[in-house]
Amino acid sequence: MHAKYAGQGMVALSVCVRLTEGDSRERALEFLKAQKAAFTNLLLDEPDSLWAEKFGIGGPPIVFVFDRQGKRAGKLDHYEDVEKLVRELLREKP
Repeated sequence: MHAKYAGQGMVALSVCVRLTEGDSRERALEFLKAQKAAFTNLLLDEPDSLWAEKFGIGGPPIVFVFDRQGKRAGKLDHYEDVEKLVRELLREKP
C-alpha cells in the first residue's frame, strides 16, 4: 500500500510491538524485507502491558490510520478496511 499511495501523500510506519518466543530482531527484519517494507520500521521493546493499555488493544496485528492533521481516523484489523479508509483520507485536501 505504501508504494501505491506514497505519491499521494500517504506515509507508512510499522512498529513490531512483540516478539514471540523463538523470534528475534533478525527474524523480524527478514519478514520486513520479504514484504518489501521500504518505509520506517520500529521495534518496540516495552512490555506488552504498557503498549496494550496505552493504545487500547489486546495484541497485534492492528493498524492505526491517521489523517493529514495527525488525528487518529481509524483502528482497523482488516487490510481491505485500511485501504478503503486511506483512499477516503487521500481525497481530502492537504
